[in-house]
Amino acid sequence: MATNSAIVEVFWKAYQALKSSERQQVAERILRDRKLLEDVADHLLIEKAKRVKGKSVVHRSEAYR
Repeated sequence: MATNSAIVEVFWKAYQALKSSERQQVAERILRDRKLLEDVADHLLIEKAKRVKGKSVVHRSEAYR
């Protein structure tokens, strides 16, 4: 397993192990972190666009190169 994949797996397992109230605290922190929230929104929009047949998907950071 690549290092990045291992880090993602550890983070995901740790999140799943949290109690409901702790998960809520994590979600609230994400919602308060504007940059992180924008990153999550970007990823969601990209994934949604990938499912639309015939629509080109370019991440906004790549569009301005």
